[in-house]
Amino acid sequence: MIHIIKHLEQGNVLAAGMPTHPVYLWTLPMFHCNGWCFPWTISVVAGTHVTLRWVRSNLIWNALHQFDTVRHTAGLVQVGSLGFKPGSGLEFVGAQFGVLGPIIFGGLLVLLFRWHSPTLRREDRWMLAFAIPPLVLITALAFVNRAYANWAAPAFISAAIVVSAVLVRNQQWSWIKANIAIGLAAQALLLATDASADKITVSVLGRAEDPYRRSMGWSNFANEVRRIAQQTGADAIVGESRYEVASLIYYMRDSKPRVLVWPKGNDAENYFERTIPLTAAEGGIVLLATGCPSQSRLEKFYRTVALVGSFDSPSGPTTFRRYFAFKLSGSRGAIEPLGDCR
Repeated sequence: MIHIIKHLEQGNVLAAGMPTHPVYLWTLPMFHCNGWCFPWTISVVAGTHVTLRWVRSNLIWNALHQFDTVRHTAGLVQVGSLGFKPGSGLEFVGAQFGVLGPIIFGGLLVLLFRWHSPTLRREDRWMLAFAIPPLVLITALAFVNRAYANWAAPAFISAAIVVSAVLVRNQQWSWIKANIAIGLAAQALLLATDASADKITVSVLGRAEDPYRRSMGWSNFANEVRRIAQQTGADAIVGESRYEVASLIYYMRDSKPRVLVWPKGNDAENYFERTIPLTAAEGGIVLLATGCPSQSRLEKFYRTVALVGSFDSPSGPTTFRRYFAFKLSGSRGAIEPLGDCR
């Protein structure tokens, strides 16, 4: 057996062209059959074994790509606009009654005020301790900057457990039934409104709002872009934001033109900029779908720039997104961020 291992380790060194003193990162059990004798191979050339207690592919990917997802998440917080904003903070707190549910969030607030009550058990306080950090941190952020309502969602699991446990222990069945009834009613309401999402408008402080505007209109956007791409014979379609690019990739998954994203900086801000960025090497005809009508900002990067169409993509009964389609060809060199629309 030893001589077999010896031949295998020598074969690995030769086949991999391995130099002396390599550094080898183990992402599978060291003595798994797929290791192919690399414990001995790395050792025989005086290498370094880097092992992990647990393999976390997302952490490895981030480490190899300048922690893209960390920077993307950090980019959601606009630190430049810090200041005391009581309206934003109160809006965030009020929204938690919808995110966690009125019974769960209301019960959580009651338990927090009763932290020192002898009726609370040690395990109750442990569950509360898991819920407090995300709520406190995100609420503080909401009062000085901005925060989306779902950012405190990590507090939901422990909050639901402790509130439900206290209600059951105290036999407060009416609150439990009310919580279940509210959940069922909310699900039924969502099913009904989802079926008529393109027809629903609500009035907020006398102003009409389309609650589904963020999720509506993307199929229409992709279909219009497909139509213009066929007319212009585009070899590639480019979007500026991850929302447009994601919609194009999904709704045009069976179409021929490649879908790319115009990079916003030297460092990728999202998965698309990392994997499918527009580069100067992209030849042929490029079709850019953008919300900016400016042609001059494109002429810096392409010799031929022509506006070939514009269209509105309805996102509800009263709202829409306006897009402009530019036909680009003759790259001038490196593709850089377009900057603000002027």
